Amino acid sequence: MIDKEIKEVIEGNSSAFESIIKRYENQIYKYCFFLLGNKQEAEDAVQETFIKAFFQLHTFRYDKSFSGWLYTIALNHCRTMLRKRANWKEVLLNLARWPMEHESSAEKEYLLQKSCLVEDYKMLSEIEKTILILHTVERYTFVEISNILNIRTSTVRKKFERLKNKINTKENQIVGGQLNERKIKI
Repeated sequence: MIDKEIKEVIEGNSSAFESIIKRYENQIYKYCFFLLGNKQEAEDAVQETFIKAFFQLHTFRYDKSFSGWLYTIALNHCRTMLRKRANWKEVLLNLARWPMEHESSAEKEYLLQKSCLVEDYKMLSEIEKTILILHTVERYTFVEISNILNIRTSTVRKKFERLKNKINTKENQIVGGQLNERKIKI
C-alpha cells in the first residue's frame, strides 16, 4: 500500500502524500518531541521531515523500510537542531519524563528509576545516544537501526553492548566499587 502511495506522489499526485503524512505523523512527532523536548520544535521538525521526505521521495529505495527512511530524515533534522543547541541533557530529561505506556518494558523502568541517569547519559557518544533512543524507546531492531544510521548491524550491536557496559561500569563506580546487582536490562 505504501509503495502505491509513493509511486502516486512521484507520478505527480501530491495529494497522495497526505495519507502518508497521516499514517506516520504521530510516530514522527513523538520521536522528534522525545529528541528535542519542546512541543513547538517537535511540530516544526515533523513539518520539516515531511517536507524533506516529499522532495526527496524519488531517492527512497523500495528494498528499505519507509518508516526507517522517515526516521532517518527526522533524526538528521533533529541532530542539526541539537547541534545548534549543543545540549543533550534535555534529551535525557525528556526520557526521564517519558510517560510509561500500557506495556512497560525493562528498558523504560530502568531509565526512569535511575538517579544517576543524567551522568550516565552525558558520558555517551552521539551515536550511543541515538542507538539507545531508537532501540529502547522506539523499539527498532538492530537491523533497522543499522539501516537508519547507515552502519553495519554488527557495529550497532557492538556499540549497544559497549553502551550497556559503560553504564554498568559507571554504576559500579558510584556504589564504591561494590558489585551492584541492578545491572542495566536493555
